[in-house]
Amino acid sequence: MSGYNYTYRYGNVKRYSKQSNKETPTFAEEVMLLLESNGITSGQSFETSIYLGRNIYLKLKKDKNYIPSENAAYTICIALKLSLYETMNLLNKAGYSIMPRGKDDLYREVLIRMILDQFSYIPECNKELKNLGLQELGSIES
Repeated sequence: MSGYNYTYRYGNVKRYSKQSNKETPTFAEEVMLLLESNGITSGQSFETSIYLGRNIYLKLKKDKNYIPSENAAYTICIALKLSLYETMNLLNKAGYSIMPRGKDDLYREVLIRMILDQFSYIPECNKELKNLGLQELGSIES
Protein backbone atom coordinates (compact mmCIF):
# COMPACT_ATOMS: atom_id res chain seq x y z
CA MET A 1 0.00 0.00 0.00
CA SER A 2 2.77 2.44 -0.89
CA GLY A 3 4.05 2.80 2.68
CA TYR A 4 0.89 4.35 4.15
CA ASN A 5 -1.00 2.83 7.04
CA TYR A 6 -4.78 2.92 6.89
CA THR A 7 -7.29 2.39 9.66
CA TYR A 8 -11.06 2.31 9.59
CA ARG A 9 -13.16 4.14 12.15
CA TYR A 10 -16.93 4.44 11.82
CA GLY A 11 -16.67 3.45 8.17
CA ASN A 12 -14.34 6.32 7.24
CA VAL A 13 -10.82 5.83 5.92
CA LYS A 14 -8.24 7.85 7.82
CA ARG A 15 -4.87 8.37 6.16
CA TYR A 16 -1.69 8.42 8.17
CA SER A 17 1.50 10.09 7.11
CA LYS A 18 4.32 8.08 5.60
CA GLN A 19 6.96 9.45 7.98
CA SER A 20 5.19 8.39 11.19
CA ASN A 21 2.03 6.83 12.50
CA LYS A 22 0.61 10.23 13.44
CA GLU A 23 -2.75 11.05 11.90
CA THR A 24 -2.61 13.88 9.37
CA PRO A 25 -4.80 16.86 10.32
CA THR A 26 -8.24 17.15 8.71
CA PHE A 27 -9.25 20.25 6.77
CA ALA A 28 -10.87 21.79 9.87
CA GLU A 29 -7.90 20.99 12.12
CA GLU A 30 -5.45 22.42 9.59
CA VAL A 31 -7.51 25.60 9.20
CA MET A 32 -7.70 26.05 12.98
CA LEU A 33 -3.88 25.72 13.19
CA LEU A 34 -3.45 28.27 10.39
CA LEU A 35 -5.92 30.67 12.01
CA GLU A 36 -4.16 30.39 15.37
CA SER A 37 -0.76 30.99 13.79
CA ASN A 38 -2.21 34.15 12.21
CA GLY A 39 -3.61 35.40 15.52
CA ILE A 40 -7.23 34.67 14.60
CA THR A 41 -8.57 33.10 17.76
CA SER A 42 -12.23 34.09 17.94
CA GLY A 43 -15.32 34.11 15.77
CA GLN A 44 -15.23 37.91 15.75
CA SER A 45 -11.67 38.10 14.42
CA PHE A 46 -12.47 35.32 11.91
CA GLU A 47 -15.45 37.27 10.62
CA THR A 48 -13.46 40.49 10.13
CA SER A 49 -10.26 38.85 8.81
CA ILE A 50 -11.63 36.09 6.61
CA TYR A 51 -14.97 37.64 5.59
CA LEU A 52 -16.96 34.55 6.47
CA GLY A 53 -19.64 34.19 9.12
CA ARG A 54 -18.86 33.32 12.71
CA ASN A 55 -20.92 30.15 12.33
CA ILE A 56 -18.31 28.71 9.94
CA TYR A 57 -15.58 29.42 12.52
CA LEU A 58 -17.59 27.65 15.22
CA LYS A 59 -18.23 24.63 12.98
CA LEU A 60 -14.51 24.40 12.14
CA LYS A 61 -13.64 24.64 15.83
CA LYS A 62 -16.22 22.12 17.09
CA ASP A 63 -16.16 19.48 14.34
CA LYS A 64 -12.78 18.27 13.11
CA ASN A 65 -14.50 16.65 10.12
CA TYR A 66 -16.40 19.79 9.06
CA ILE A 67 -15.91 20.84 5.45
CA PRO A 68 -17.33 24.22 4.38
CA SER A 69 -18.54 25.04 0.89
CA GLU A 70 -15.96 25.18 -1.88
CA ASN A 71 -16.37 28.96 -2.03
CA ALA A 72 -15.70 29.29 1.72
CA ALA A 73 -12.62 27.04 1.43
CA TYR A 74 -11.20 29.25 -1.37
CA THR A 75 -11.96 32.34 0.71
CA ILE A 76 -10.02 30.94 3.68
CA CYS A 77 -6.99 30.08 1.51
CA ILE A 78 -6.83 33.50 -0.13
CA ALA A 79 -7.47 35.46 3.09
CA LEU A 80 -4.67 33.55 4.84
CA LYS A 81 -2.27 34.30 1.94
CA LEU A 82 -1.50 30.63 1.37
CA SER A 83 0.85 29.76 -1.46
CA LEU A 84 -0.50 27.82 -4.43
CA TYR A 85 1.07 24.64 -3.03
CA GLU A 86 -0.44 25.22 0.45
CA THR A 87 -3.81 26.02 -1.13
CA MET A 88 -3.76 22.85 -3.22
CA ASN A 89 -2.92 20.74 -0.15
CA LEU A 90 -5.57 22.32 2.04
CA LEU A 91 -8.29 22.12 -0.61
CA ASN A 92 -7.36 18.49 -1.26
CA LYS A 93 -8.13 17.72 2.40
CA ALA A 94 -11.65 19.02 1.78
CA GLY A 95 -12.03 17.13 -1.49
CA TYR A 96 -11.77 20.28 -3.62
CA SER A 97 -9.34 21.29 -6.34
CA ILE A 98 -8.00 24.64 -7.46
CA MET A 99 -7.11 23.26 -10.86
CA PRO A 100 -9.38 24.46 -13.70
CA ARG A 101 -11.94 21.83 -14.71
CA GLY A 102 -11.65 22.77 -18.37
CA LYS A 103 -10.27 25.41 -20.66
CA ASP A 104 -13.36 27.56 -20.01
CA ASP A 105 -13.02 27.51 -16.20
CA LEU A 106 -12.27 31.22 -15.79
CA TYR A 107 -13.26 31.21 -12.09
CA ARG A 108 -10.45 28.88 -11.00
CA GLU A 109 -7.97 30.57 -13.32
CA VAL A 110 -8.72 33.92 -11.65
CA LEU A 111 -8.40 32.32 -8.19
CA ILE A 112 -5.01 30.82 -9.11
CA ARG A 113 -3.84 34.27 -10.29
CA MET A 114 -5.06 35.86 -7.05
CA ILE A 115 -3.14 33.28 -5.02
CA LEU A 116 0.02 33.69 -7.07
CA ASP A 117 -0.25 37.49 -6.87
CA GLN A 118 -0.77 37.21 -3.09
CA PHE A 119 -4.18 38.89 -3.04
CA SER A 120 -5.52 38.64 0.49
CA TYR A 121 -8.06 41.40 0.97
CA ILE A 122 -11.34 39.67 0.13
CA PRO A 123 -13.27 42.85 -0.87
CA GLU A 124 -10.53 43.58 -3.43
CA CYS A 125 -10.79 40.02 -4.77
CA ASN A 126 -14.58 40.32 -4.95
CA LYS A 127 -14.36 43.57 -6.90
CA GLU A 128 -12.28 41.84 -9.56
CA LEU A 129 -14.52 38.75 -9.60
CA LYS A 130 -17.63 40.93 -9.88
CA ASN A 131 -16.10 42.88 -12.78
CA LEU A 132 -15.62 39.55 -14.58
CA GLY A 133 -19.18 38.43 -13.77
CA LEU A 134 -17.97 35.61 -11.51
CA GLN A 135 -19.14 34.38 -8.11
CA GLU A 136 -17.71 36.44 -5.26
CA LEU A 137 -15.77 34.94 -2.37
CA GLY A 138 -17.05 34.65 1.18
CA SER A 139 -19.90 36.40 2.82
CA ILE A 140 -20.39 37.59 6.36
CA GLU A 141 -23.90 36.13 6.13
CA SER A 142 -22.55 32.59 5.37
